Amino acid sequence: NGCEDGACNLIPIPLESCQKTVNFMENPTNLTIEGIEWKLDYSDSSHSWVEDTNSYASFSNEDGDQYNSIYMALELFPEIYPYGETFSKDNKPSNIINNIENQLNSILENGLCEQQEIYMEDGFHHIIYVCRNLYDIAAGVQEIDIKKDTKNIWVYWISGNKLFSLNTYSYEYGGYCDSYEECKAFEEEKHREQQESLTDTLEKLIDNEYEFVGGFYLDWKSRNFVKHFLEDCSSDIEKSGWTGSWRCKLEPVICPPHGEQKKICERYNSVKGEDELREKTLSCSPGICSGCYIPKWWAYSGGDKKCIPYGFRFEQQTGWTIEDVFMEGDTAKEGLSVAEAQGEDGIDLVVYSNNTALLTLIEKGEFSFDSIIEEGETYNFQETGEIQLNLFVDKIFYDNDNYEESYIEVTFKMSGMMEQQVPETFNAYCEIDGEIHQQKTKNYKGDWSKCQNNYECDSNLCSSGECIEIKDLAEQVGKFKGLFVKISCRVADLFGIEDYNQCVYEGLGGKAQ
Repeated sequence: NGCEDGACNLIPIPLESCQKTVNFMENPTNLTIEGIEWKLDYSDSSHSWVEDTNSYASFSNEDGDQYNSIYMALELFPEIYPYGETFSKDNKPSNIINNIENQLNSILENGLCEQQEIYMEDGFHHIIYVCRNLYDIAAGVQEIDIKKDTKNIWVYWISGNKLFSLNTYSYEYGGYCDSYEECKAFEEEKHREQQESLTDTLEKLIDNEYEFVGGFYLDWKSRNFVKHFLEDCSSDIEKSGWTGSWRCKLEPVICPPHGEQKKICERYNSVKGEDELREKTLSCSPGICSGCYIPKWWAYSGGDKKCIPYGFRFEQQTGWTIEDVFMEGDTAKEGLSVAEAQGEDGIDLVVYSNNTALLTLIEKGEFSFDSIIEEGETYNFQETGEIQLNLFVDKIFYDNDNYEESYIEVTFKMSGMMEQQVPETFNAYCEIDGEIHQQKTKNYKGDWSKCQNNYECDSNLCSSGECIEIKDLAEQVGKFKGLFVKISCRVADLFGIEDYNQCVYEGLGGKAQ
């Protein structure tokens, strides 16, 4: 059908040429393709309200330790739509086929799909889309490297009014051997892979360079499966411009103590004519830890780990409890006009020209407020048990021209003891045995605890083998001297002259270590 850009144009194939495949998908059976037997596992076919046909079939093949599975779907759109629109290769319904093609082209730029050519025995080739698993794409569109997904990919192509999608999945049975020779060979292969991985890691430590990523490929079984149906249903997809390949690296190469690495990827997008950069934070577990190796969420028993250094101190939550807590603050700001007050039962507002007002509130006999209020003043609004509700008058506006538009603005302030859920915590630290310990306080007799290091003590101060309670020491020498020492030491600590707790201890009469 002629030559264009150095390639033979495909011979147009009428829409009905796919009828053999359509019939097969409605009643699929086992298949033999290039000597490979594909077993039909299940199938389904249904029709929608506009007579769209959706057919699904799943096939599998097992050959020794290799297992392959292909899920194939065919969506057949009607050639005449309810609104009188006809379908042809040159007149595609824009709301369906064109939209699908546009979506496939857009994800090419994200590096999540790429176009590949399938060559046929007669010399022609077909363009198909090979993509990452779409569920993975939905979970994280920023992910680029698909090396882990090379055996779980999707294939798409469009033929006339038909959309084909195939999910190919394969894996090898591993870890099993029936003889000494097989087990030895398996261990040697595993050892070689570990050595290659170790060498690769050491090379990255020397020079952590960007590496090209990819892995979109079809194994020969899956490629022959696709070719089998392309022979009957050719692909209408045209080749798009090449967007460029991603180069990625991890920083740092080795998982750091805090348990996070950055994955940085870059490329030159030849379609957009600009450089692109993407970063993603990955969660990891440090391989080497000089300290305490704990879950990232300390109360959480699973997941990735992180490393905290010896002597690191932190507050550790152990649970929750209910306590009476004093709370104070604004609860709500409200505005009320004279016109609004006239439309409400139990509310009356009179605004005077001297910017004062008479506010009357009666709430079903439960409480009442009837008082002259002034701007900037606070009034006792309601008291229930230990809860005090006050009313602060922000603004009073008197409208001489339209009195009903006169208004007040107030803020309700609440204070008092209320039951709240509060965390139960204790002060903890990383001991040199790699375990988390609670910081020491007074023992049950009221004596100071024994210690060797500052971080062992709740007061963060160990002197002469005892945890020093700064609060107790300050009470013994008197309030005035204690206050003076604390202020002096706070200034010294602020300018980095000396440690605050040690300064207070020595200032109150303690001996330096």
